[in-house]
Amino acid sequence: MTALPLDPLAMQPRSDAPAPPTSTTLHASDVLSLATYERVRARYLRLMTELRRHRRARLAPHVGILFESRETVLFQVHEILRLEGHTPAHVERELDAYACLVPPRGELRATVMIDGGTRDEGRALAGILRRRDAVTLTSSGHRCGSTLATLDGDADDAVQYLRFRPGPGFVSALCRRTAPLELALGHDGRTLSTFVHPRLRGQLQRDLGPPAPRSLLHTLVACPWLLNPKETHSPWPF
Repeated sequence: MTALPLDPLAMQPRSDAPAPPTSTTLHASDVLSLATYERVRARYLRLMTELRRHRRARLAPHVGILFESRETVLFQVHEILRLEGHTPAHVERELDAYACLVPPRGELRATVMIDGGTRDEGRALAGILRRRDAVTLTSSGHRCGSTLATLDGDADDAVQYLRFRPGPGFVSALCRRTAPLELALGHDGRTLSTFVHPRLRGQLQRDLGPPAPRSLLHTLVACPWLLNPKETHSPWPF
């Protein structure tokens, strides 16, 4: 299985490769042309499927959470443009629509999906998710609670976007691997909680650290041999 993340492997981009991101914000220059995206999509899709698997968790039987990153949002934008049309206006529209999911420095962002139960149960869960600190991450007594990432969504929508602002000491506690990390949802007067898998914990640590020098997609375009030497001829004699 390919190790993740792979961004540090992109050491020296080719002169015709997209420039590395200078911030966590996505820009139109980060979006590949449709032809270029189609050329790398099959391998990129496999890599992103694995990356997203590392970033998912269950909050409740009918509630899942995906902690987003600049990489996962860039993937989502490309997939939508591939299906709905790739024009400059459409690129800007999709970037604006998903800007709330790109985590700025020092924050986490997540998509929470209600994927089962009755309509009434779904509406009740959506209302709960929109409350302050409905979802929390806790380690060694230090907490990181949720608020809405955008006010544009419907109150009973099955998909809600959340932001997490770490409280004092949370990042340090997150880096202490011996301290368990708990993910919890307050629901019906009780708390549903689970311990975060080490793979997800590692992803969250990277999210709260310095931004990666390049996106996984741009690494794949510029240096494909670094991502999977078995598939592509390597220029190195070893």
